[in-house]
Amino acid sequence: MQDFNSIHLACHGSQNASEPLKSRFLFHRGSLGLDRIIQSNLKNADLAFLSACETSTGQDKLSDEAVHLAAGMLAAGYRRVVGTMWSIGDLAAHNVAITFY
Repeated sequence: MQDFNSIHLACHGSQNASEPLKSRFLFHRGSLGLDRIIQSNLKNADLAFLSACETSTGQDKLSDEAVHLAAGMLAAGYRRVVGTMWSIGDLAAHNVAITFY
């Protein structure tokens, strides 16, 4: 991620509302935690396209705060972040990405 200005994560997302830095992206062979992303030196960070379920959902009891994966990517240094507020199927995610790009 340090070498690229744009990333596209097509995977699953897991939010941890009680400890947001423990939220993570889940891949076929492991995961990538938000804590690790924020600690990285992302000097080229511009766009993070998060094609993963519920990456910007947040939580009802924290309605005034943005505590979710998309906000974490902004905190990590990405200037623009695209995320989802609901579960999204593969075909719909594909169509959104095609339209966006």
